[in-house]
Amino acid sequence: MHPFVHSVAILVLLTACTSSPTNRLDPVSFHCAKTCFDGGDEIEIESVSARDGAFHPGSDIEVRGHYHLRSRQRARLCLGLTGGDVEGDSWREVGRGAGEFDLTARVITSGAPHMALYSYDTAYNCLGNCAIVVDHPQR
Repeated sequence: MHPFVHSVAILVLLTACTSSPTNRLDPVSFHCAKTCFDGGDEIEIESVSARDGAFHPGSDIEVRGHYHLRSRQRARLCLGLTGGDVEGDSWREVGRGAGEFDLTARVITSGAPHMALYSYDTAYNCLGNCAIVVDHPQR
């Protein structure tokens, strides 16, 4: 291999390895302020991440954790913003029992983040929710 080509290849590899992606998600310090579930259902949030650590319009957010559905055969597990709106992979169907979740969304309008379980039959029959409070919101 020509020395010039070899040098260029090394430079390209070093640049690729040291540059950070523009859409990486940063961990967000949080706690769950309020939970209310009927029938023994549970949601446990393990991590919250957001682009630049903030929930601003255009930011991507991700919430990971565990659920336990006891009250019925199936439900919808949803990531939402009270008073705001999201788009993307913000909900999934879950069945009776325990499991893990990893939901992502893009913030359309700002609001207070929460995770909720909804009856599968209707999106308006909330089985319970967990309010996510960001400890040090970015401005």
